[in-house]
Amino acid sequence: MSDESRSAKPGPKLAAAATAAEDSDGQYGIGAAARLSGLSVHTIRIWERRYQAVLAQRSPNGRRFYLPGDVERLCLLKQLTDANLSIGTIAKLSTDQLKERAEELLRLGRSTPFETVDVAVFGDFLPQRLKSAKQHGTSMNVRLAANDLVQFKADLLGLTLDALVLETPIVDAATADLLRGMMSSCGAQRGVVVYGFGRQEDVDHLRSLGFRVLRSPVVLDELEQAVYQPELRFSRTATKPAKEAASNVPYTDSAAGPPPLRRFNRDQLQTLAQASSAVACECPRHLVDLVNDLTAFEIYSSECINLSPKDADLHAYLHDTTARARALIEEALDRVATEEGLL
Repeated sequence: MSDESRSAKPGPKLAAAATAAEDSDGQYGIGAAARLSGLSVHTIRIWERRYQAVLAQRSPNGRRFYLPGDVERLCLLKQLTDANLSIGTIAKLSTDQLKERAEELLRLGRSTPFETVDVAVFGDFLPQRLKSAKQHGTSMNVRLAANDLVQFKADLLGLTLDALVLETPIVDAATADLLRGMMSSCGAQRGVVVYGFGRQEDVDHLRSLGFRVLRSPVVLDELEQAVYQPELRFSRTATKPAKEAASNVPYTDSAAGPPPLRRFNRDQLQTLAQASSAVACECPRHLVDLVNDLTAFEIYSSECINLSPKDADLHAYLHDTTARARALIEEALDRVATEEGLL
């Protein structure tokens, strides 16, 4: 292989051809995987260890190697991260999903510059993030952004919009109806869901209806690409009925007592997420992310479908445990905020 071909950054198809010529037994050491994907050896190791983006195999003699499919994933991940998508957001996607993202980027790159699209955004944190993003330039025209659902629905009635973004801690069987109802009231034809937790069945159902579904946290470039997809149109077919849940069995932990109440409201968390730390670190923002993730799973576990009393007891236990973990992180956030004068 020439020096020129080794230094190139092949796309997925070129990488597949290159891997076939590189190693006849289909096993590639980390050096070969790095050359073919355009990544450094250090980056591959970090992505494998921290994000499980790929998983090295071991031969009988203990040699670590990667398969052609792993090299293809690395090429796709390189392509997407070069387009400013977060590795933490895309590392767990399947290879087919990564190909879809790459194809979307290719289509967007060939298209004319984004036209202005009128958008409404509902959620706890995205509205504030989009306000900040507007100061730095975005072609999304956010006509409405709120975190009060009743007021949001009322305000939608007076608007004509192109797209609607729903940020929700959980996806469940009712999410599609909620989003479609809001879209119908303002004439929006593009729907995007940004979620924290949910059953894969419910996520797949949303996608089958034509919605774009993104796992939180999202980078704003990814959100913008989802909003602008010209082919994204939601289906008006009936939503599948939700499964009936078994009666819940109350969870009681007499030793620990009731789950702790929340220490911060949404506005306080938004303030802390955007605050600049006096010691120039990002601990407040990361702690806020942890609180949000735990809160999302806390809600998700409380609304899980229970098929038996045993299920109900398990989900109640998960809810209680997550609430206590959330309270511990809130305590840490409170200490950081106090010591740095952020509240």
